[in-house]
Amino acid sequence: MKTTATKLTVRLFLSRLLQVPELVWNHLTISPQSVEQRQLRQFMGEDFLSWADEYFSDDARRNKRIPRKEIYNSFLEYAPDHIKYTPPSTFKYKIKKFCELKGYIFNPQKYGPEFWENPSRSNMIGMVNVDDKSAGIEYFTVADPDRWIAGHPVQVKEYKQNNVINVLTECHG
Repeated sequence: MKTTATKLTVRLFLSRLLQVPELVWNHLTISPQSVEQRQLRQFMGEDFLSWADEYFSDDARRNKRIPRKEIYNSFLEYAPDHIKYTPPSTFKYKIKKFCELKGYIFNPQKYGPEFWENPSRSNMIGMVNVDDKSAGIEYFTVADPDRWIAGHPVQVKEYKQNNVINVLTECHG
């Protein structure tokens, strides 16, 4: 364990070595959020992140229940050499971490009312079993948080009336 005096000595040594004034070191702070985001990016890898950004940028693939195998096969088509580095169990974990990084909700239909009624619900993500399996098939839903109300999808319809765009939301469930 380094003492404060040791840390200060190291700082002074490095600042003289690099010719960086001591005052600059006091301003070089990294927020915990940026560290977390970098750790998430590092865990997922740039290939996975590029694929996921591209794949889920299509509105037809978000807020929709898609078989896990279909999504996994799409990833392997994008990055075939990852078959040995990203088995299905790791892939699922990476999808969950991608949702965390981008602010999406993974399988929102599996969260109960206590999740949706809690204003700080982001703290509850990961505490709920969100596996979505039916007839031996596992499904993934990567959802926009503003497109779900109490675990049910919300349909957003826009219509123009008197040169004003109106938005109508309907909750189905």
